[in-house]
Amino acid sequence: MSKTCIITGASSGIGKAVAKEFAGVGFRVIMISKNKTELKKLQIKLLVKPKILMCLILLLIFQFKKK
Repeated sequence: MSKTCIITGASSGIGKAVAKEFAGVGFRVIMISKNKTELKKLQIKLLVKPKILMCLILLLIFQFKKK
C-alpha cells in the first residue's frame, strides 16, 4: 500500500524540497502550485525516477472587487 501526500507551494522553496523528499521515499505526491512552468519542470525531474506517480494541480487565484 502506497502513501499519498499533498504539497502546496510545490514549485519552489520548502514545498519543492518536501516534494522531492517524499517522492524519493516512494510516496504518491500531489503537488499544488500557482506556477505552472516550475511545477511542470519539477514533475519532469521527479518522473525520471522509477515508481513515482504524480498529480499536478495548477492553483488559480482570483480576486473579486466590488464595483
